[in-house]
Amino acid sequence: MIRLFSGLVLVASIAVGYAAGQLVAPPVASSARDAAVTSSQATMVPLEPGDVALAAISDRADGAWVLARQERAASAVLYHVASAGQARIVLPAPSAGRLGGLAQDPTGTVWVGVGTRLVAVGEATGGILREITLPPAQHVASRAQRAPDGTVLGLGQVSTVAATADGVWVGRYAATELTFVDRVGNVTAAALSQSVDAKTFTTDLAGTVWFTTNFGPSDQLGAFIGRIESATHAITLTPIVVASLAAGSGGIHALSREWRELDGAGAVVASRPVPPQGDVTTTVITAKGELVLRGLRQAALHLYDKRGAEVRQIQYAAGSFIGYGGATLPSTARLAFLVATTRGRTWFAPEGSSFIYYFS
Repeated sequence: MIRLFSGLVLVASIAVGYAAGQLVAPPVASSARDAAVTSSQATMVPLEPGDVALAAISDRADGAWVLARQERAASAVLYHVASAGQARIVLPAPSAGRLGGLAQDPTGTVWVGVGTRLVAVGEATGGILREITLPPAQHVASRAQRAPDGTVLGLGQVSTVAATADGVWVGRYAATELTFVDRVGNVTAAALSQSVDAKTFTTDLAGTVWFTTNFGPSDQLGAFIGRIESATHAITLTPIVVASLAAGSGGIHALSREWRELDGAGAVVASRPVPPQGDVTTTVITAKGELVLRGLRQAALHLYDKRGAEVRQIQYAAGSFIGYGGATLPSTARLAFLVATTRGRTWFAPEGSSFIYYFS
């Protein structure tokens, strides 16, 4: 089902006000030493009540494709939010609880992970083009949590998706393998060399697919960075502890206790401390080359230049309502997603929110 809205409903975020009947926290003030840092408000875009934003990608212009869960109907919903308007597409109900990531291939088709299936959506029409049911996962992470009967709950459900010129890569929960679907729909699996699964894919500007991992060899999750060679599909795992990845002009940025820059081959070319008070679980590099991090315990984003100096702050409304029932989101919530377009707009949403935001 596709629902079109004649115009994009934009609600400017305010410093002090109400959201769903709750007081919105004021923005975080800059200190005297940060007087040169500029500050502005993000613009808020409401989703339909009960739709909770989960993930997003750029639409190759200044808009975004947003994956959401409809809490009342327990269904998956895909939004296309752009300057011309907003479309809402109801996807086939998931076979299980997990909704994975999404990606757009060079032809414009949007691929969405729904349970153990991939759903292809047409860019122009919003129609469902095809559904592909993935085969059972063959390789299981040794440290995956199991039920008393030995079953790994959620095994093989889609966690993340990346689209390339020759097909779609899929990372699956607790499966120590990557699934590849070629352009004609053939499905193959490639086992990983370590007992980890792919948590989140990130595609750099050269088209190389990178990924963070779960289920490391110790209590330390995210112990490897993965890289897929575009031409050969060879998969390399590098032992670098990382919380999140972001695509930059020359390769990839890896964030954890340090802010590392890796070149296209995976070699570390620069390293610096992570900016203080920055939440590294979700990050992005803007079209201007600025690193974006949410401030810990803040409803604010902080933007840093390559030297690590803060240059901008973006405030947004804390307490946006989530789902039905009017529950509110605390200002300390992490981000569900943070994506940058090539035309300078950045989209984001707090976890559990029925609002998304953007700034330029």
